[in-house]
Amino acid sequence: MPDGFSVKEGHLAGFSVLAGELADQTASLMGHVHKEARPDVGFTGVMSWLKTPVDTYAHETAVRLANRVDLFNGMSTELNRAAWMYTGQEESAYQEFNDPTFPGRPTGYKDFPDPVSHSPGEEPALDAPAHEDANIRGLLDEVGGLINSIDDAIAFLTNWSPVSELVEPMSGNWTELTRAGEVLTQTGNGAEVVAGNLATQLGKLDANWSGGAAAAFQDHANKIAQAIELEGPINRLVGHVYTAVAGEVERVAEFMVTTLKTAVDKIAQAAASSWIPGYGWVKIIDAVRAAIHIINEAKALIDSLNTVIEQVQTVVEAAQDPMGFVEGKVEEKMAPIMEKVEQVRTGVSITEDLAALSDADALSEVPEEDYSVGPNPRRPGA
Repeated sequence: MPDGFSVKEGHLAGFSVLAGELADQTASLMGHVHKEARPDVGFTGVMSWLKTPVDTYAHETAVRLANRVDLFNGMSTELNRAAWMYTGQEESAYQEFNDPTFPGRPTGYKDFPDPVSHSPGEEPALDAPAHEDANIRGLLDEVGGLINSIDDAIAFLTNWSPVSELVEPMSGNWTELTRAGEVLTQTGNGAEVVAGNLATQLGKLDANWSGGAAAAFQDHANKIAQAIELEGPINRLVGHVYTAVAGEVERVAEFMVTTLKTAVDKIAQAAASSWIPGYGWVKIIDAVRAAIHIINEAKALIDSLNTVIEQVQTVVEAAQDPMGFVEGKVEEKMAPIMEKVEQVRTGVSITEDLAALSDADALSEVPEEDYSVGPNPRRPGA
């Protein structure tokens, strides 16, 4: 062997097997976010504004992870081929021809015999939360029904329809947004597991393969590991934002089933007992007038919620392009909602994840092509 070059083919073959297993792990992350973090149900009312950005974010995350799957599969194929090639055998001896339509066309390479084991590590924990209805959904629907029955009376004094301004905006299921946030947190944590599974085995391979091709592989694999690891803080932060805005929706809902419900009950009771023409209408209007400050407070809460959702929409849309998100300064993008985000307790360290996103190098340097040992696979290292 040339000076500066050495190889134990069984270790290349073993890492080829590992790369295939890491491709499967990454594919499980991709499937998890694609299936479980999309807004398939519950995104109506004010939450409908988030439906498109939440859906697009899940899609773009799945696309990024699909790219990492392809890189792992390319790595697996090339290392298996290289293991055979380094033995000095003719390529035709280890090629496979499995396409009956074109029997003379190679379709791949045989598995290298007796690969040295490289542990794939732990599997990502991807147990999606169950779908749930909000525990006060029934009460909220009851309030909506009451408001619907006295819509004209409230509109007479407020000049706006409580059905369109209060009832319809609260038709969504905010627990679905919380659930999507938990799925993103699982995806982020799982991505860090996969990155660690790759990184911890590189030293073992490095001890058994040296030279220019080996050094190029270490650089290639480390860049993939760093890019996958960055999925951790990105997805946890977005998941945390989902949970925060879901909490804001729930806060408004709780006001509506407590304070607002009491006021609306009184108006509905007045309406039910006011059968006397003329006088009955006056009694209803008096009941509305007595509760007008509560009704207006409910509308103010909805207006405030709309503002929060607009701000969240901006953050989620920015995060669809992680490199631009990081380069555009994450803290600045999140500043309008940071106070609300920091109030939520999800076990996620906002400070640590923001620090991990201090630059976009890991994303900008991810390999664009599959690894190859190159035309001179026995070249010495630099």
